[in-house]
Amino acid sequence: MKMSAFTVFGADDGYFPPQFKGRRGKTVLAVAIFRGLELTSVDFTTITVDGEDATQALRDVKPEGVGLLDGVVYGGFNYVEPMEDCIIFYSTPPNVDEVEKALFKHFPSDIGRRTTILRVLKSLTKVTTKQGDVLLYSPGISLRDARELVEFYQVFDRKPEPIRAAHVVASAISKYLLTK
Repeated sequence: MKMSAFTVFGADDGYFPPQFKGRRGKTVLAVAIFRGLELTSVDFTTITVDGEDATQALRDVKPEGVGLLDGVVYGGFNYVEPMEDCIIFYSTPPNVDEVEKALFKHFPSDIGRRTTILRVLKSLTKVTTKQGDVLLYSPGISLRDARELVEFYQVFDRKPEPIRAAHVVASAISKYLLTK
């Protein structure tokens, strides 16, 4: 697979203070768009902390291409429904039992949220890359292609550059907006 021919975007959320939990505030969801190793653009929107708008927000800002998502949850326990053109990435294993306890505690009647998040976390596949082991969930992309894409973007460490760039953008914008 020739990586320079693909548009790849990374997605991550920004900072939010603890008092925003429980749908009492918003944070940033940013995408960093790459063609090969060149960052070509960024875009962002806001999502509700612990809300249910992350999937639509991502659809609104994501370009055509393959997505590298920094997990399935954003802005607390807001979440993204897995998409065929996206790879959900974890650099370290999530504590599924603790996540499950938190979901039952804070969202006792939200079966859809729990089902989606736990299905992804329980379906993560450990993949060995040039930078070490990572966990991936890629419903529409073969594991072989997902590994190859992740490794291409692992320039400095386990986290692929599109996710790292989206993190930097989301964190900076969210902290800036909190000062306004």
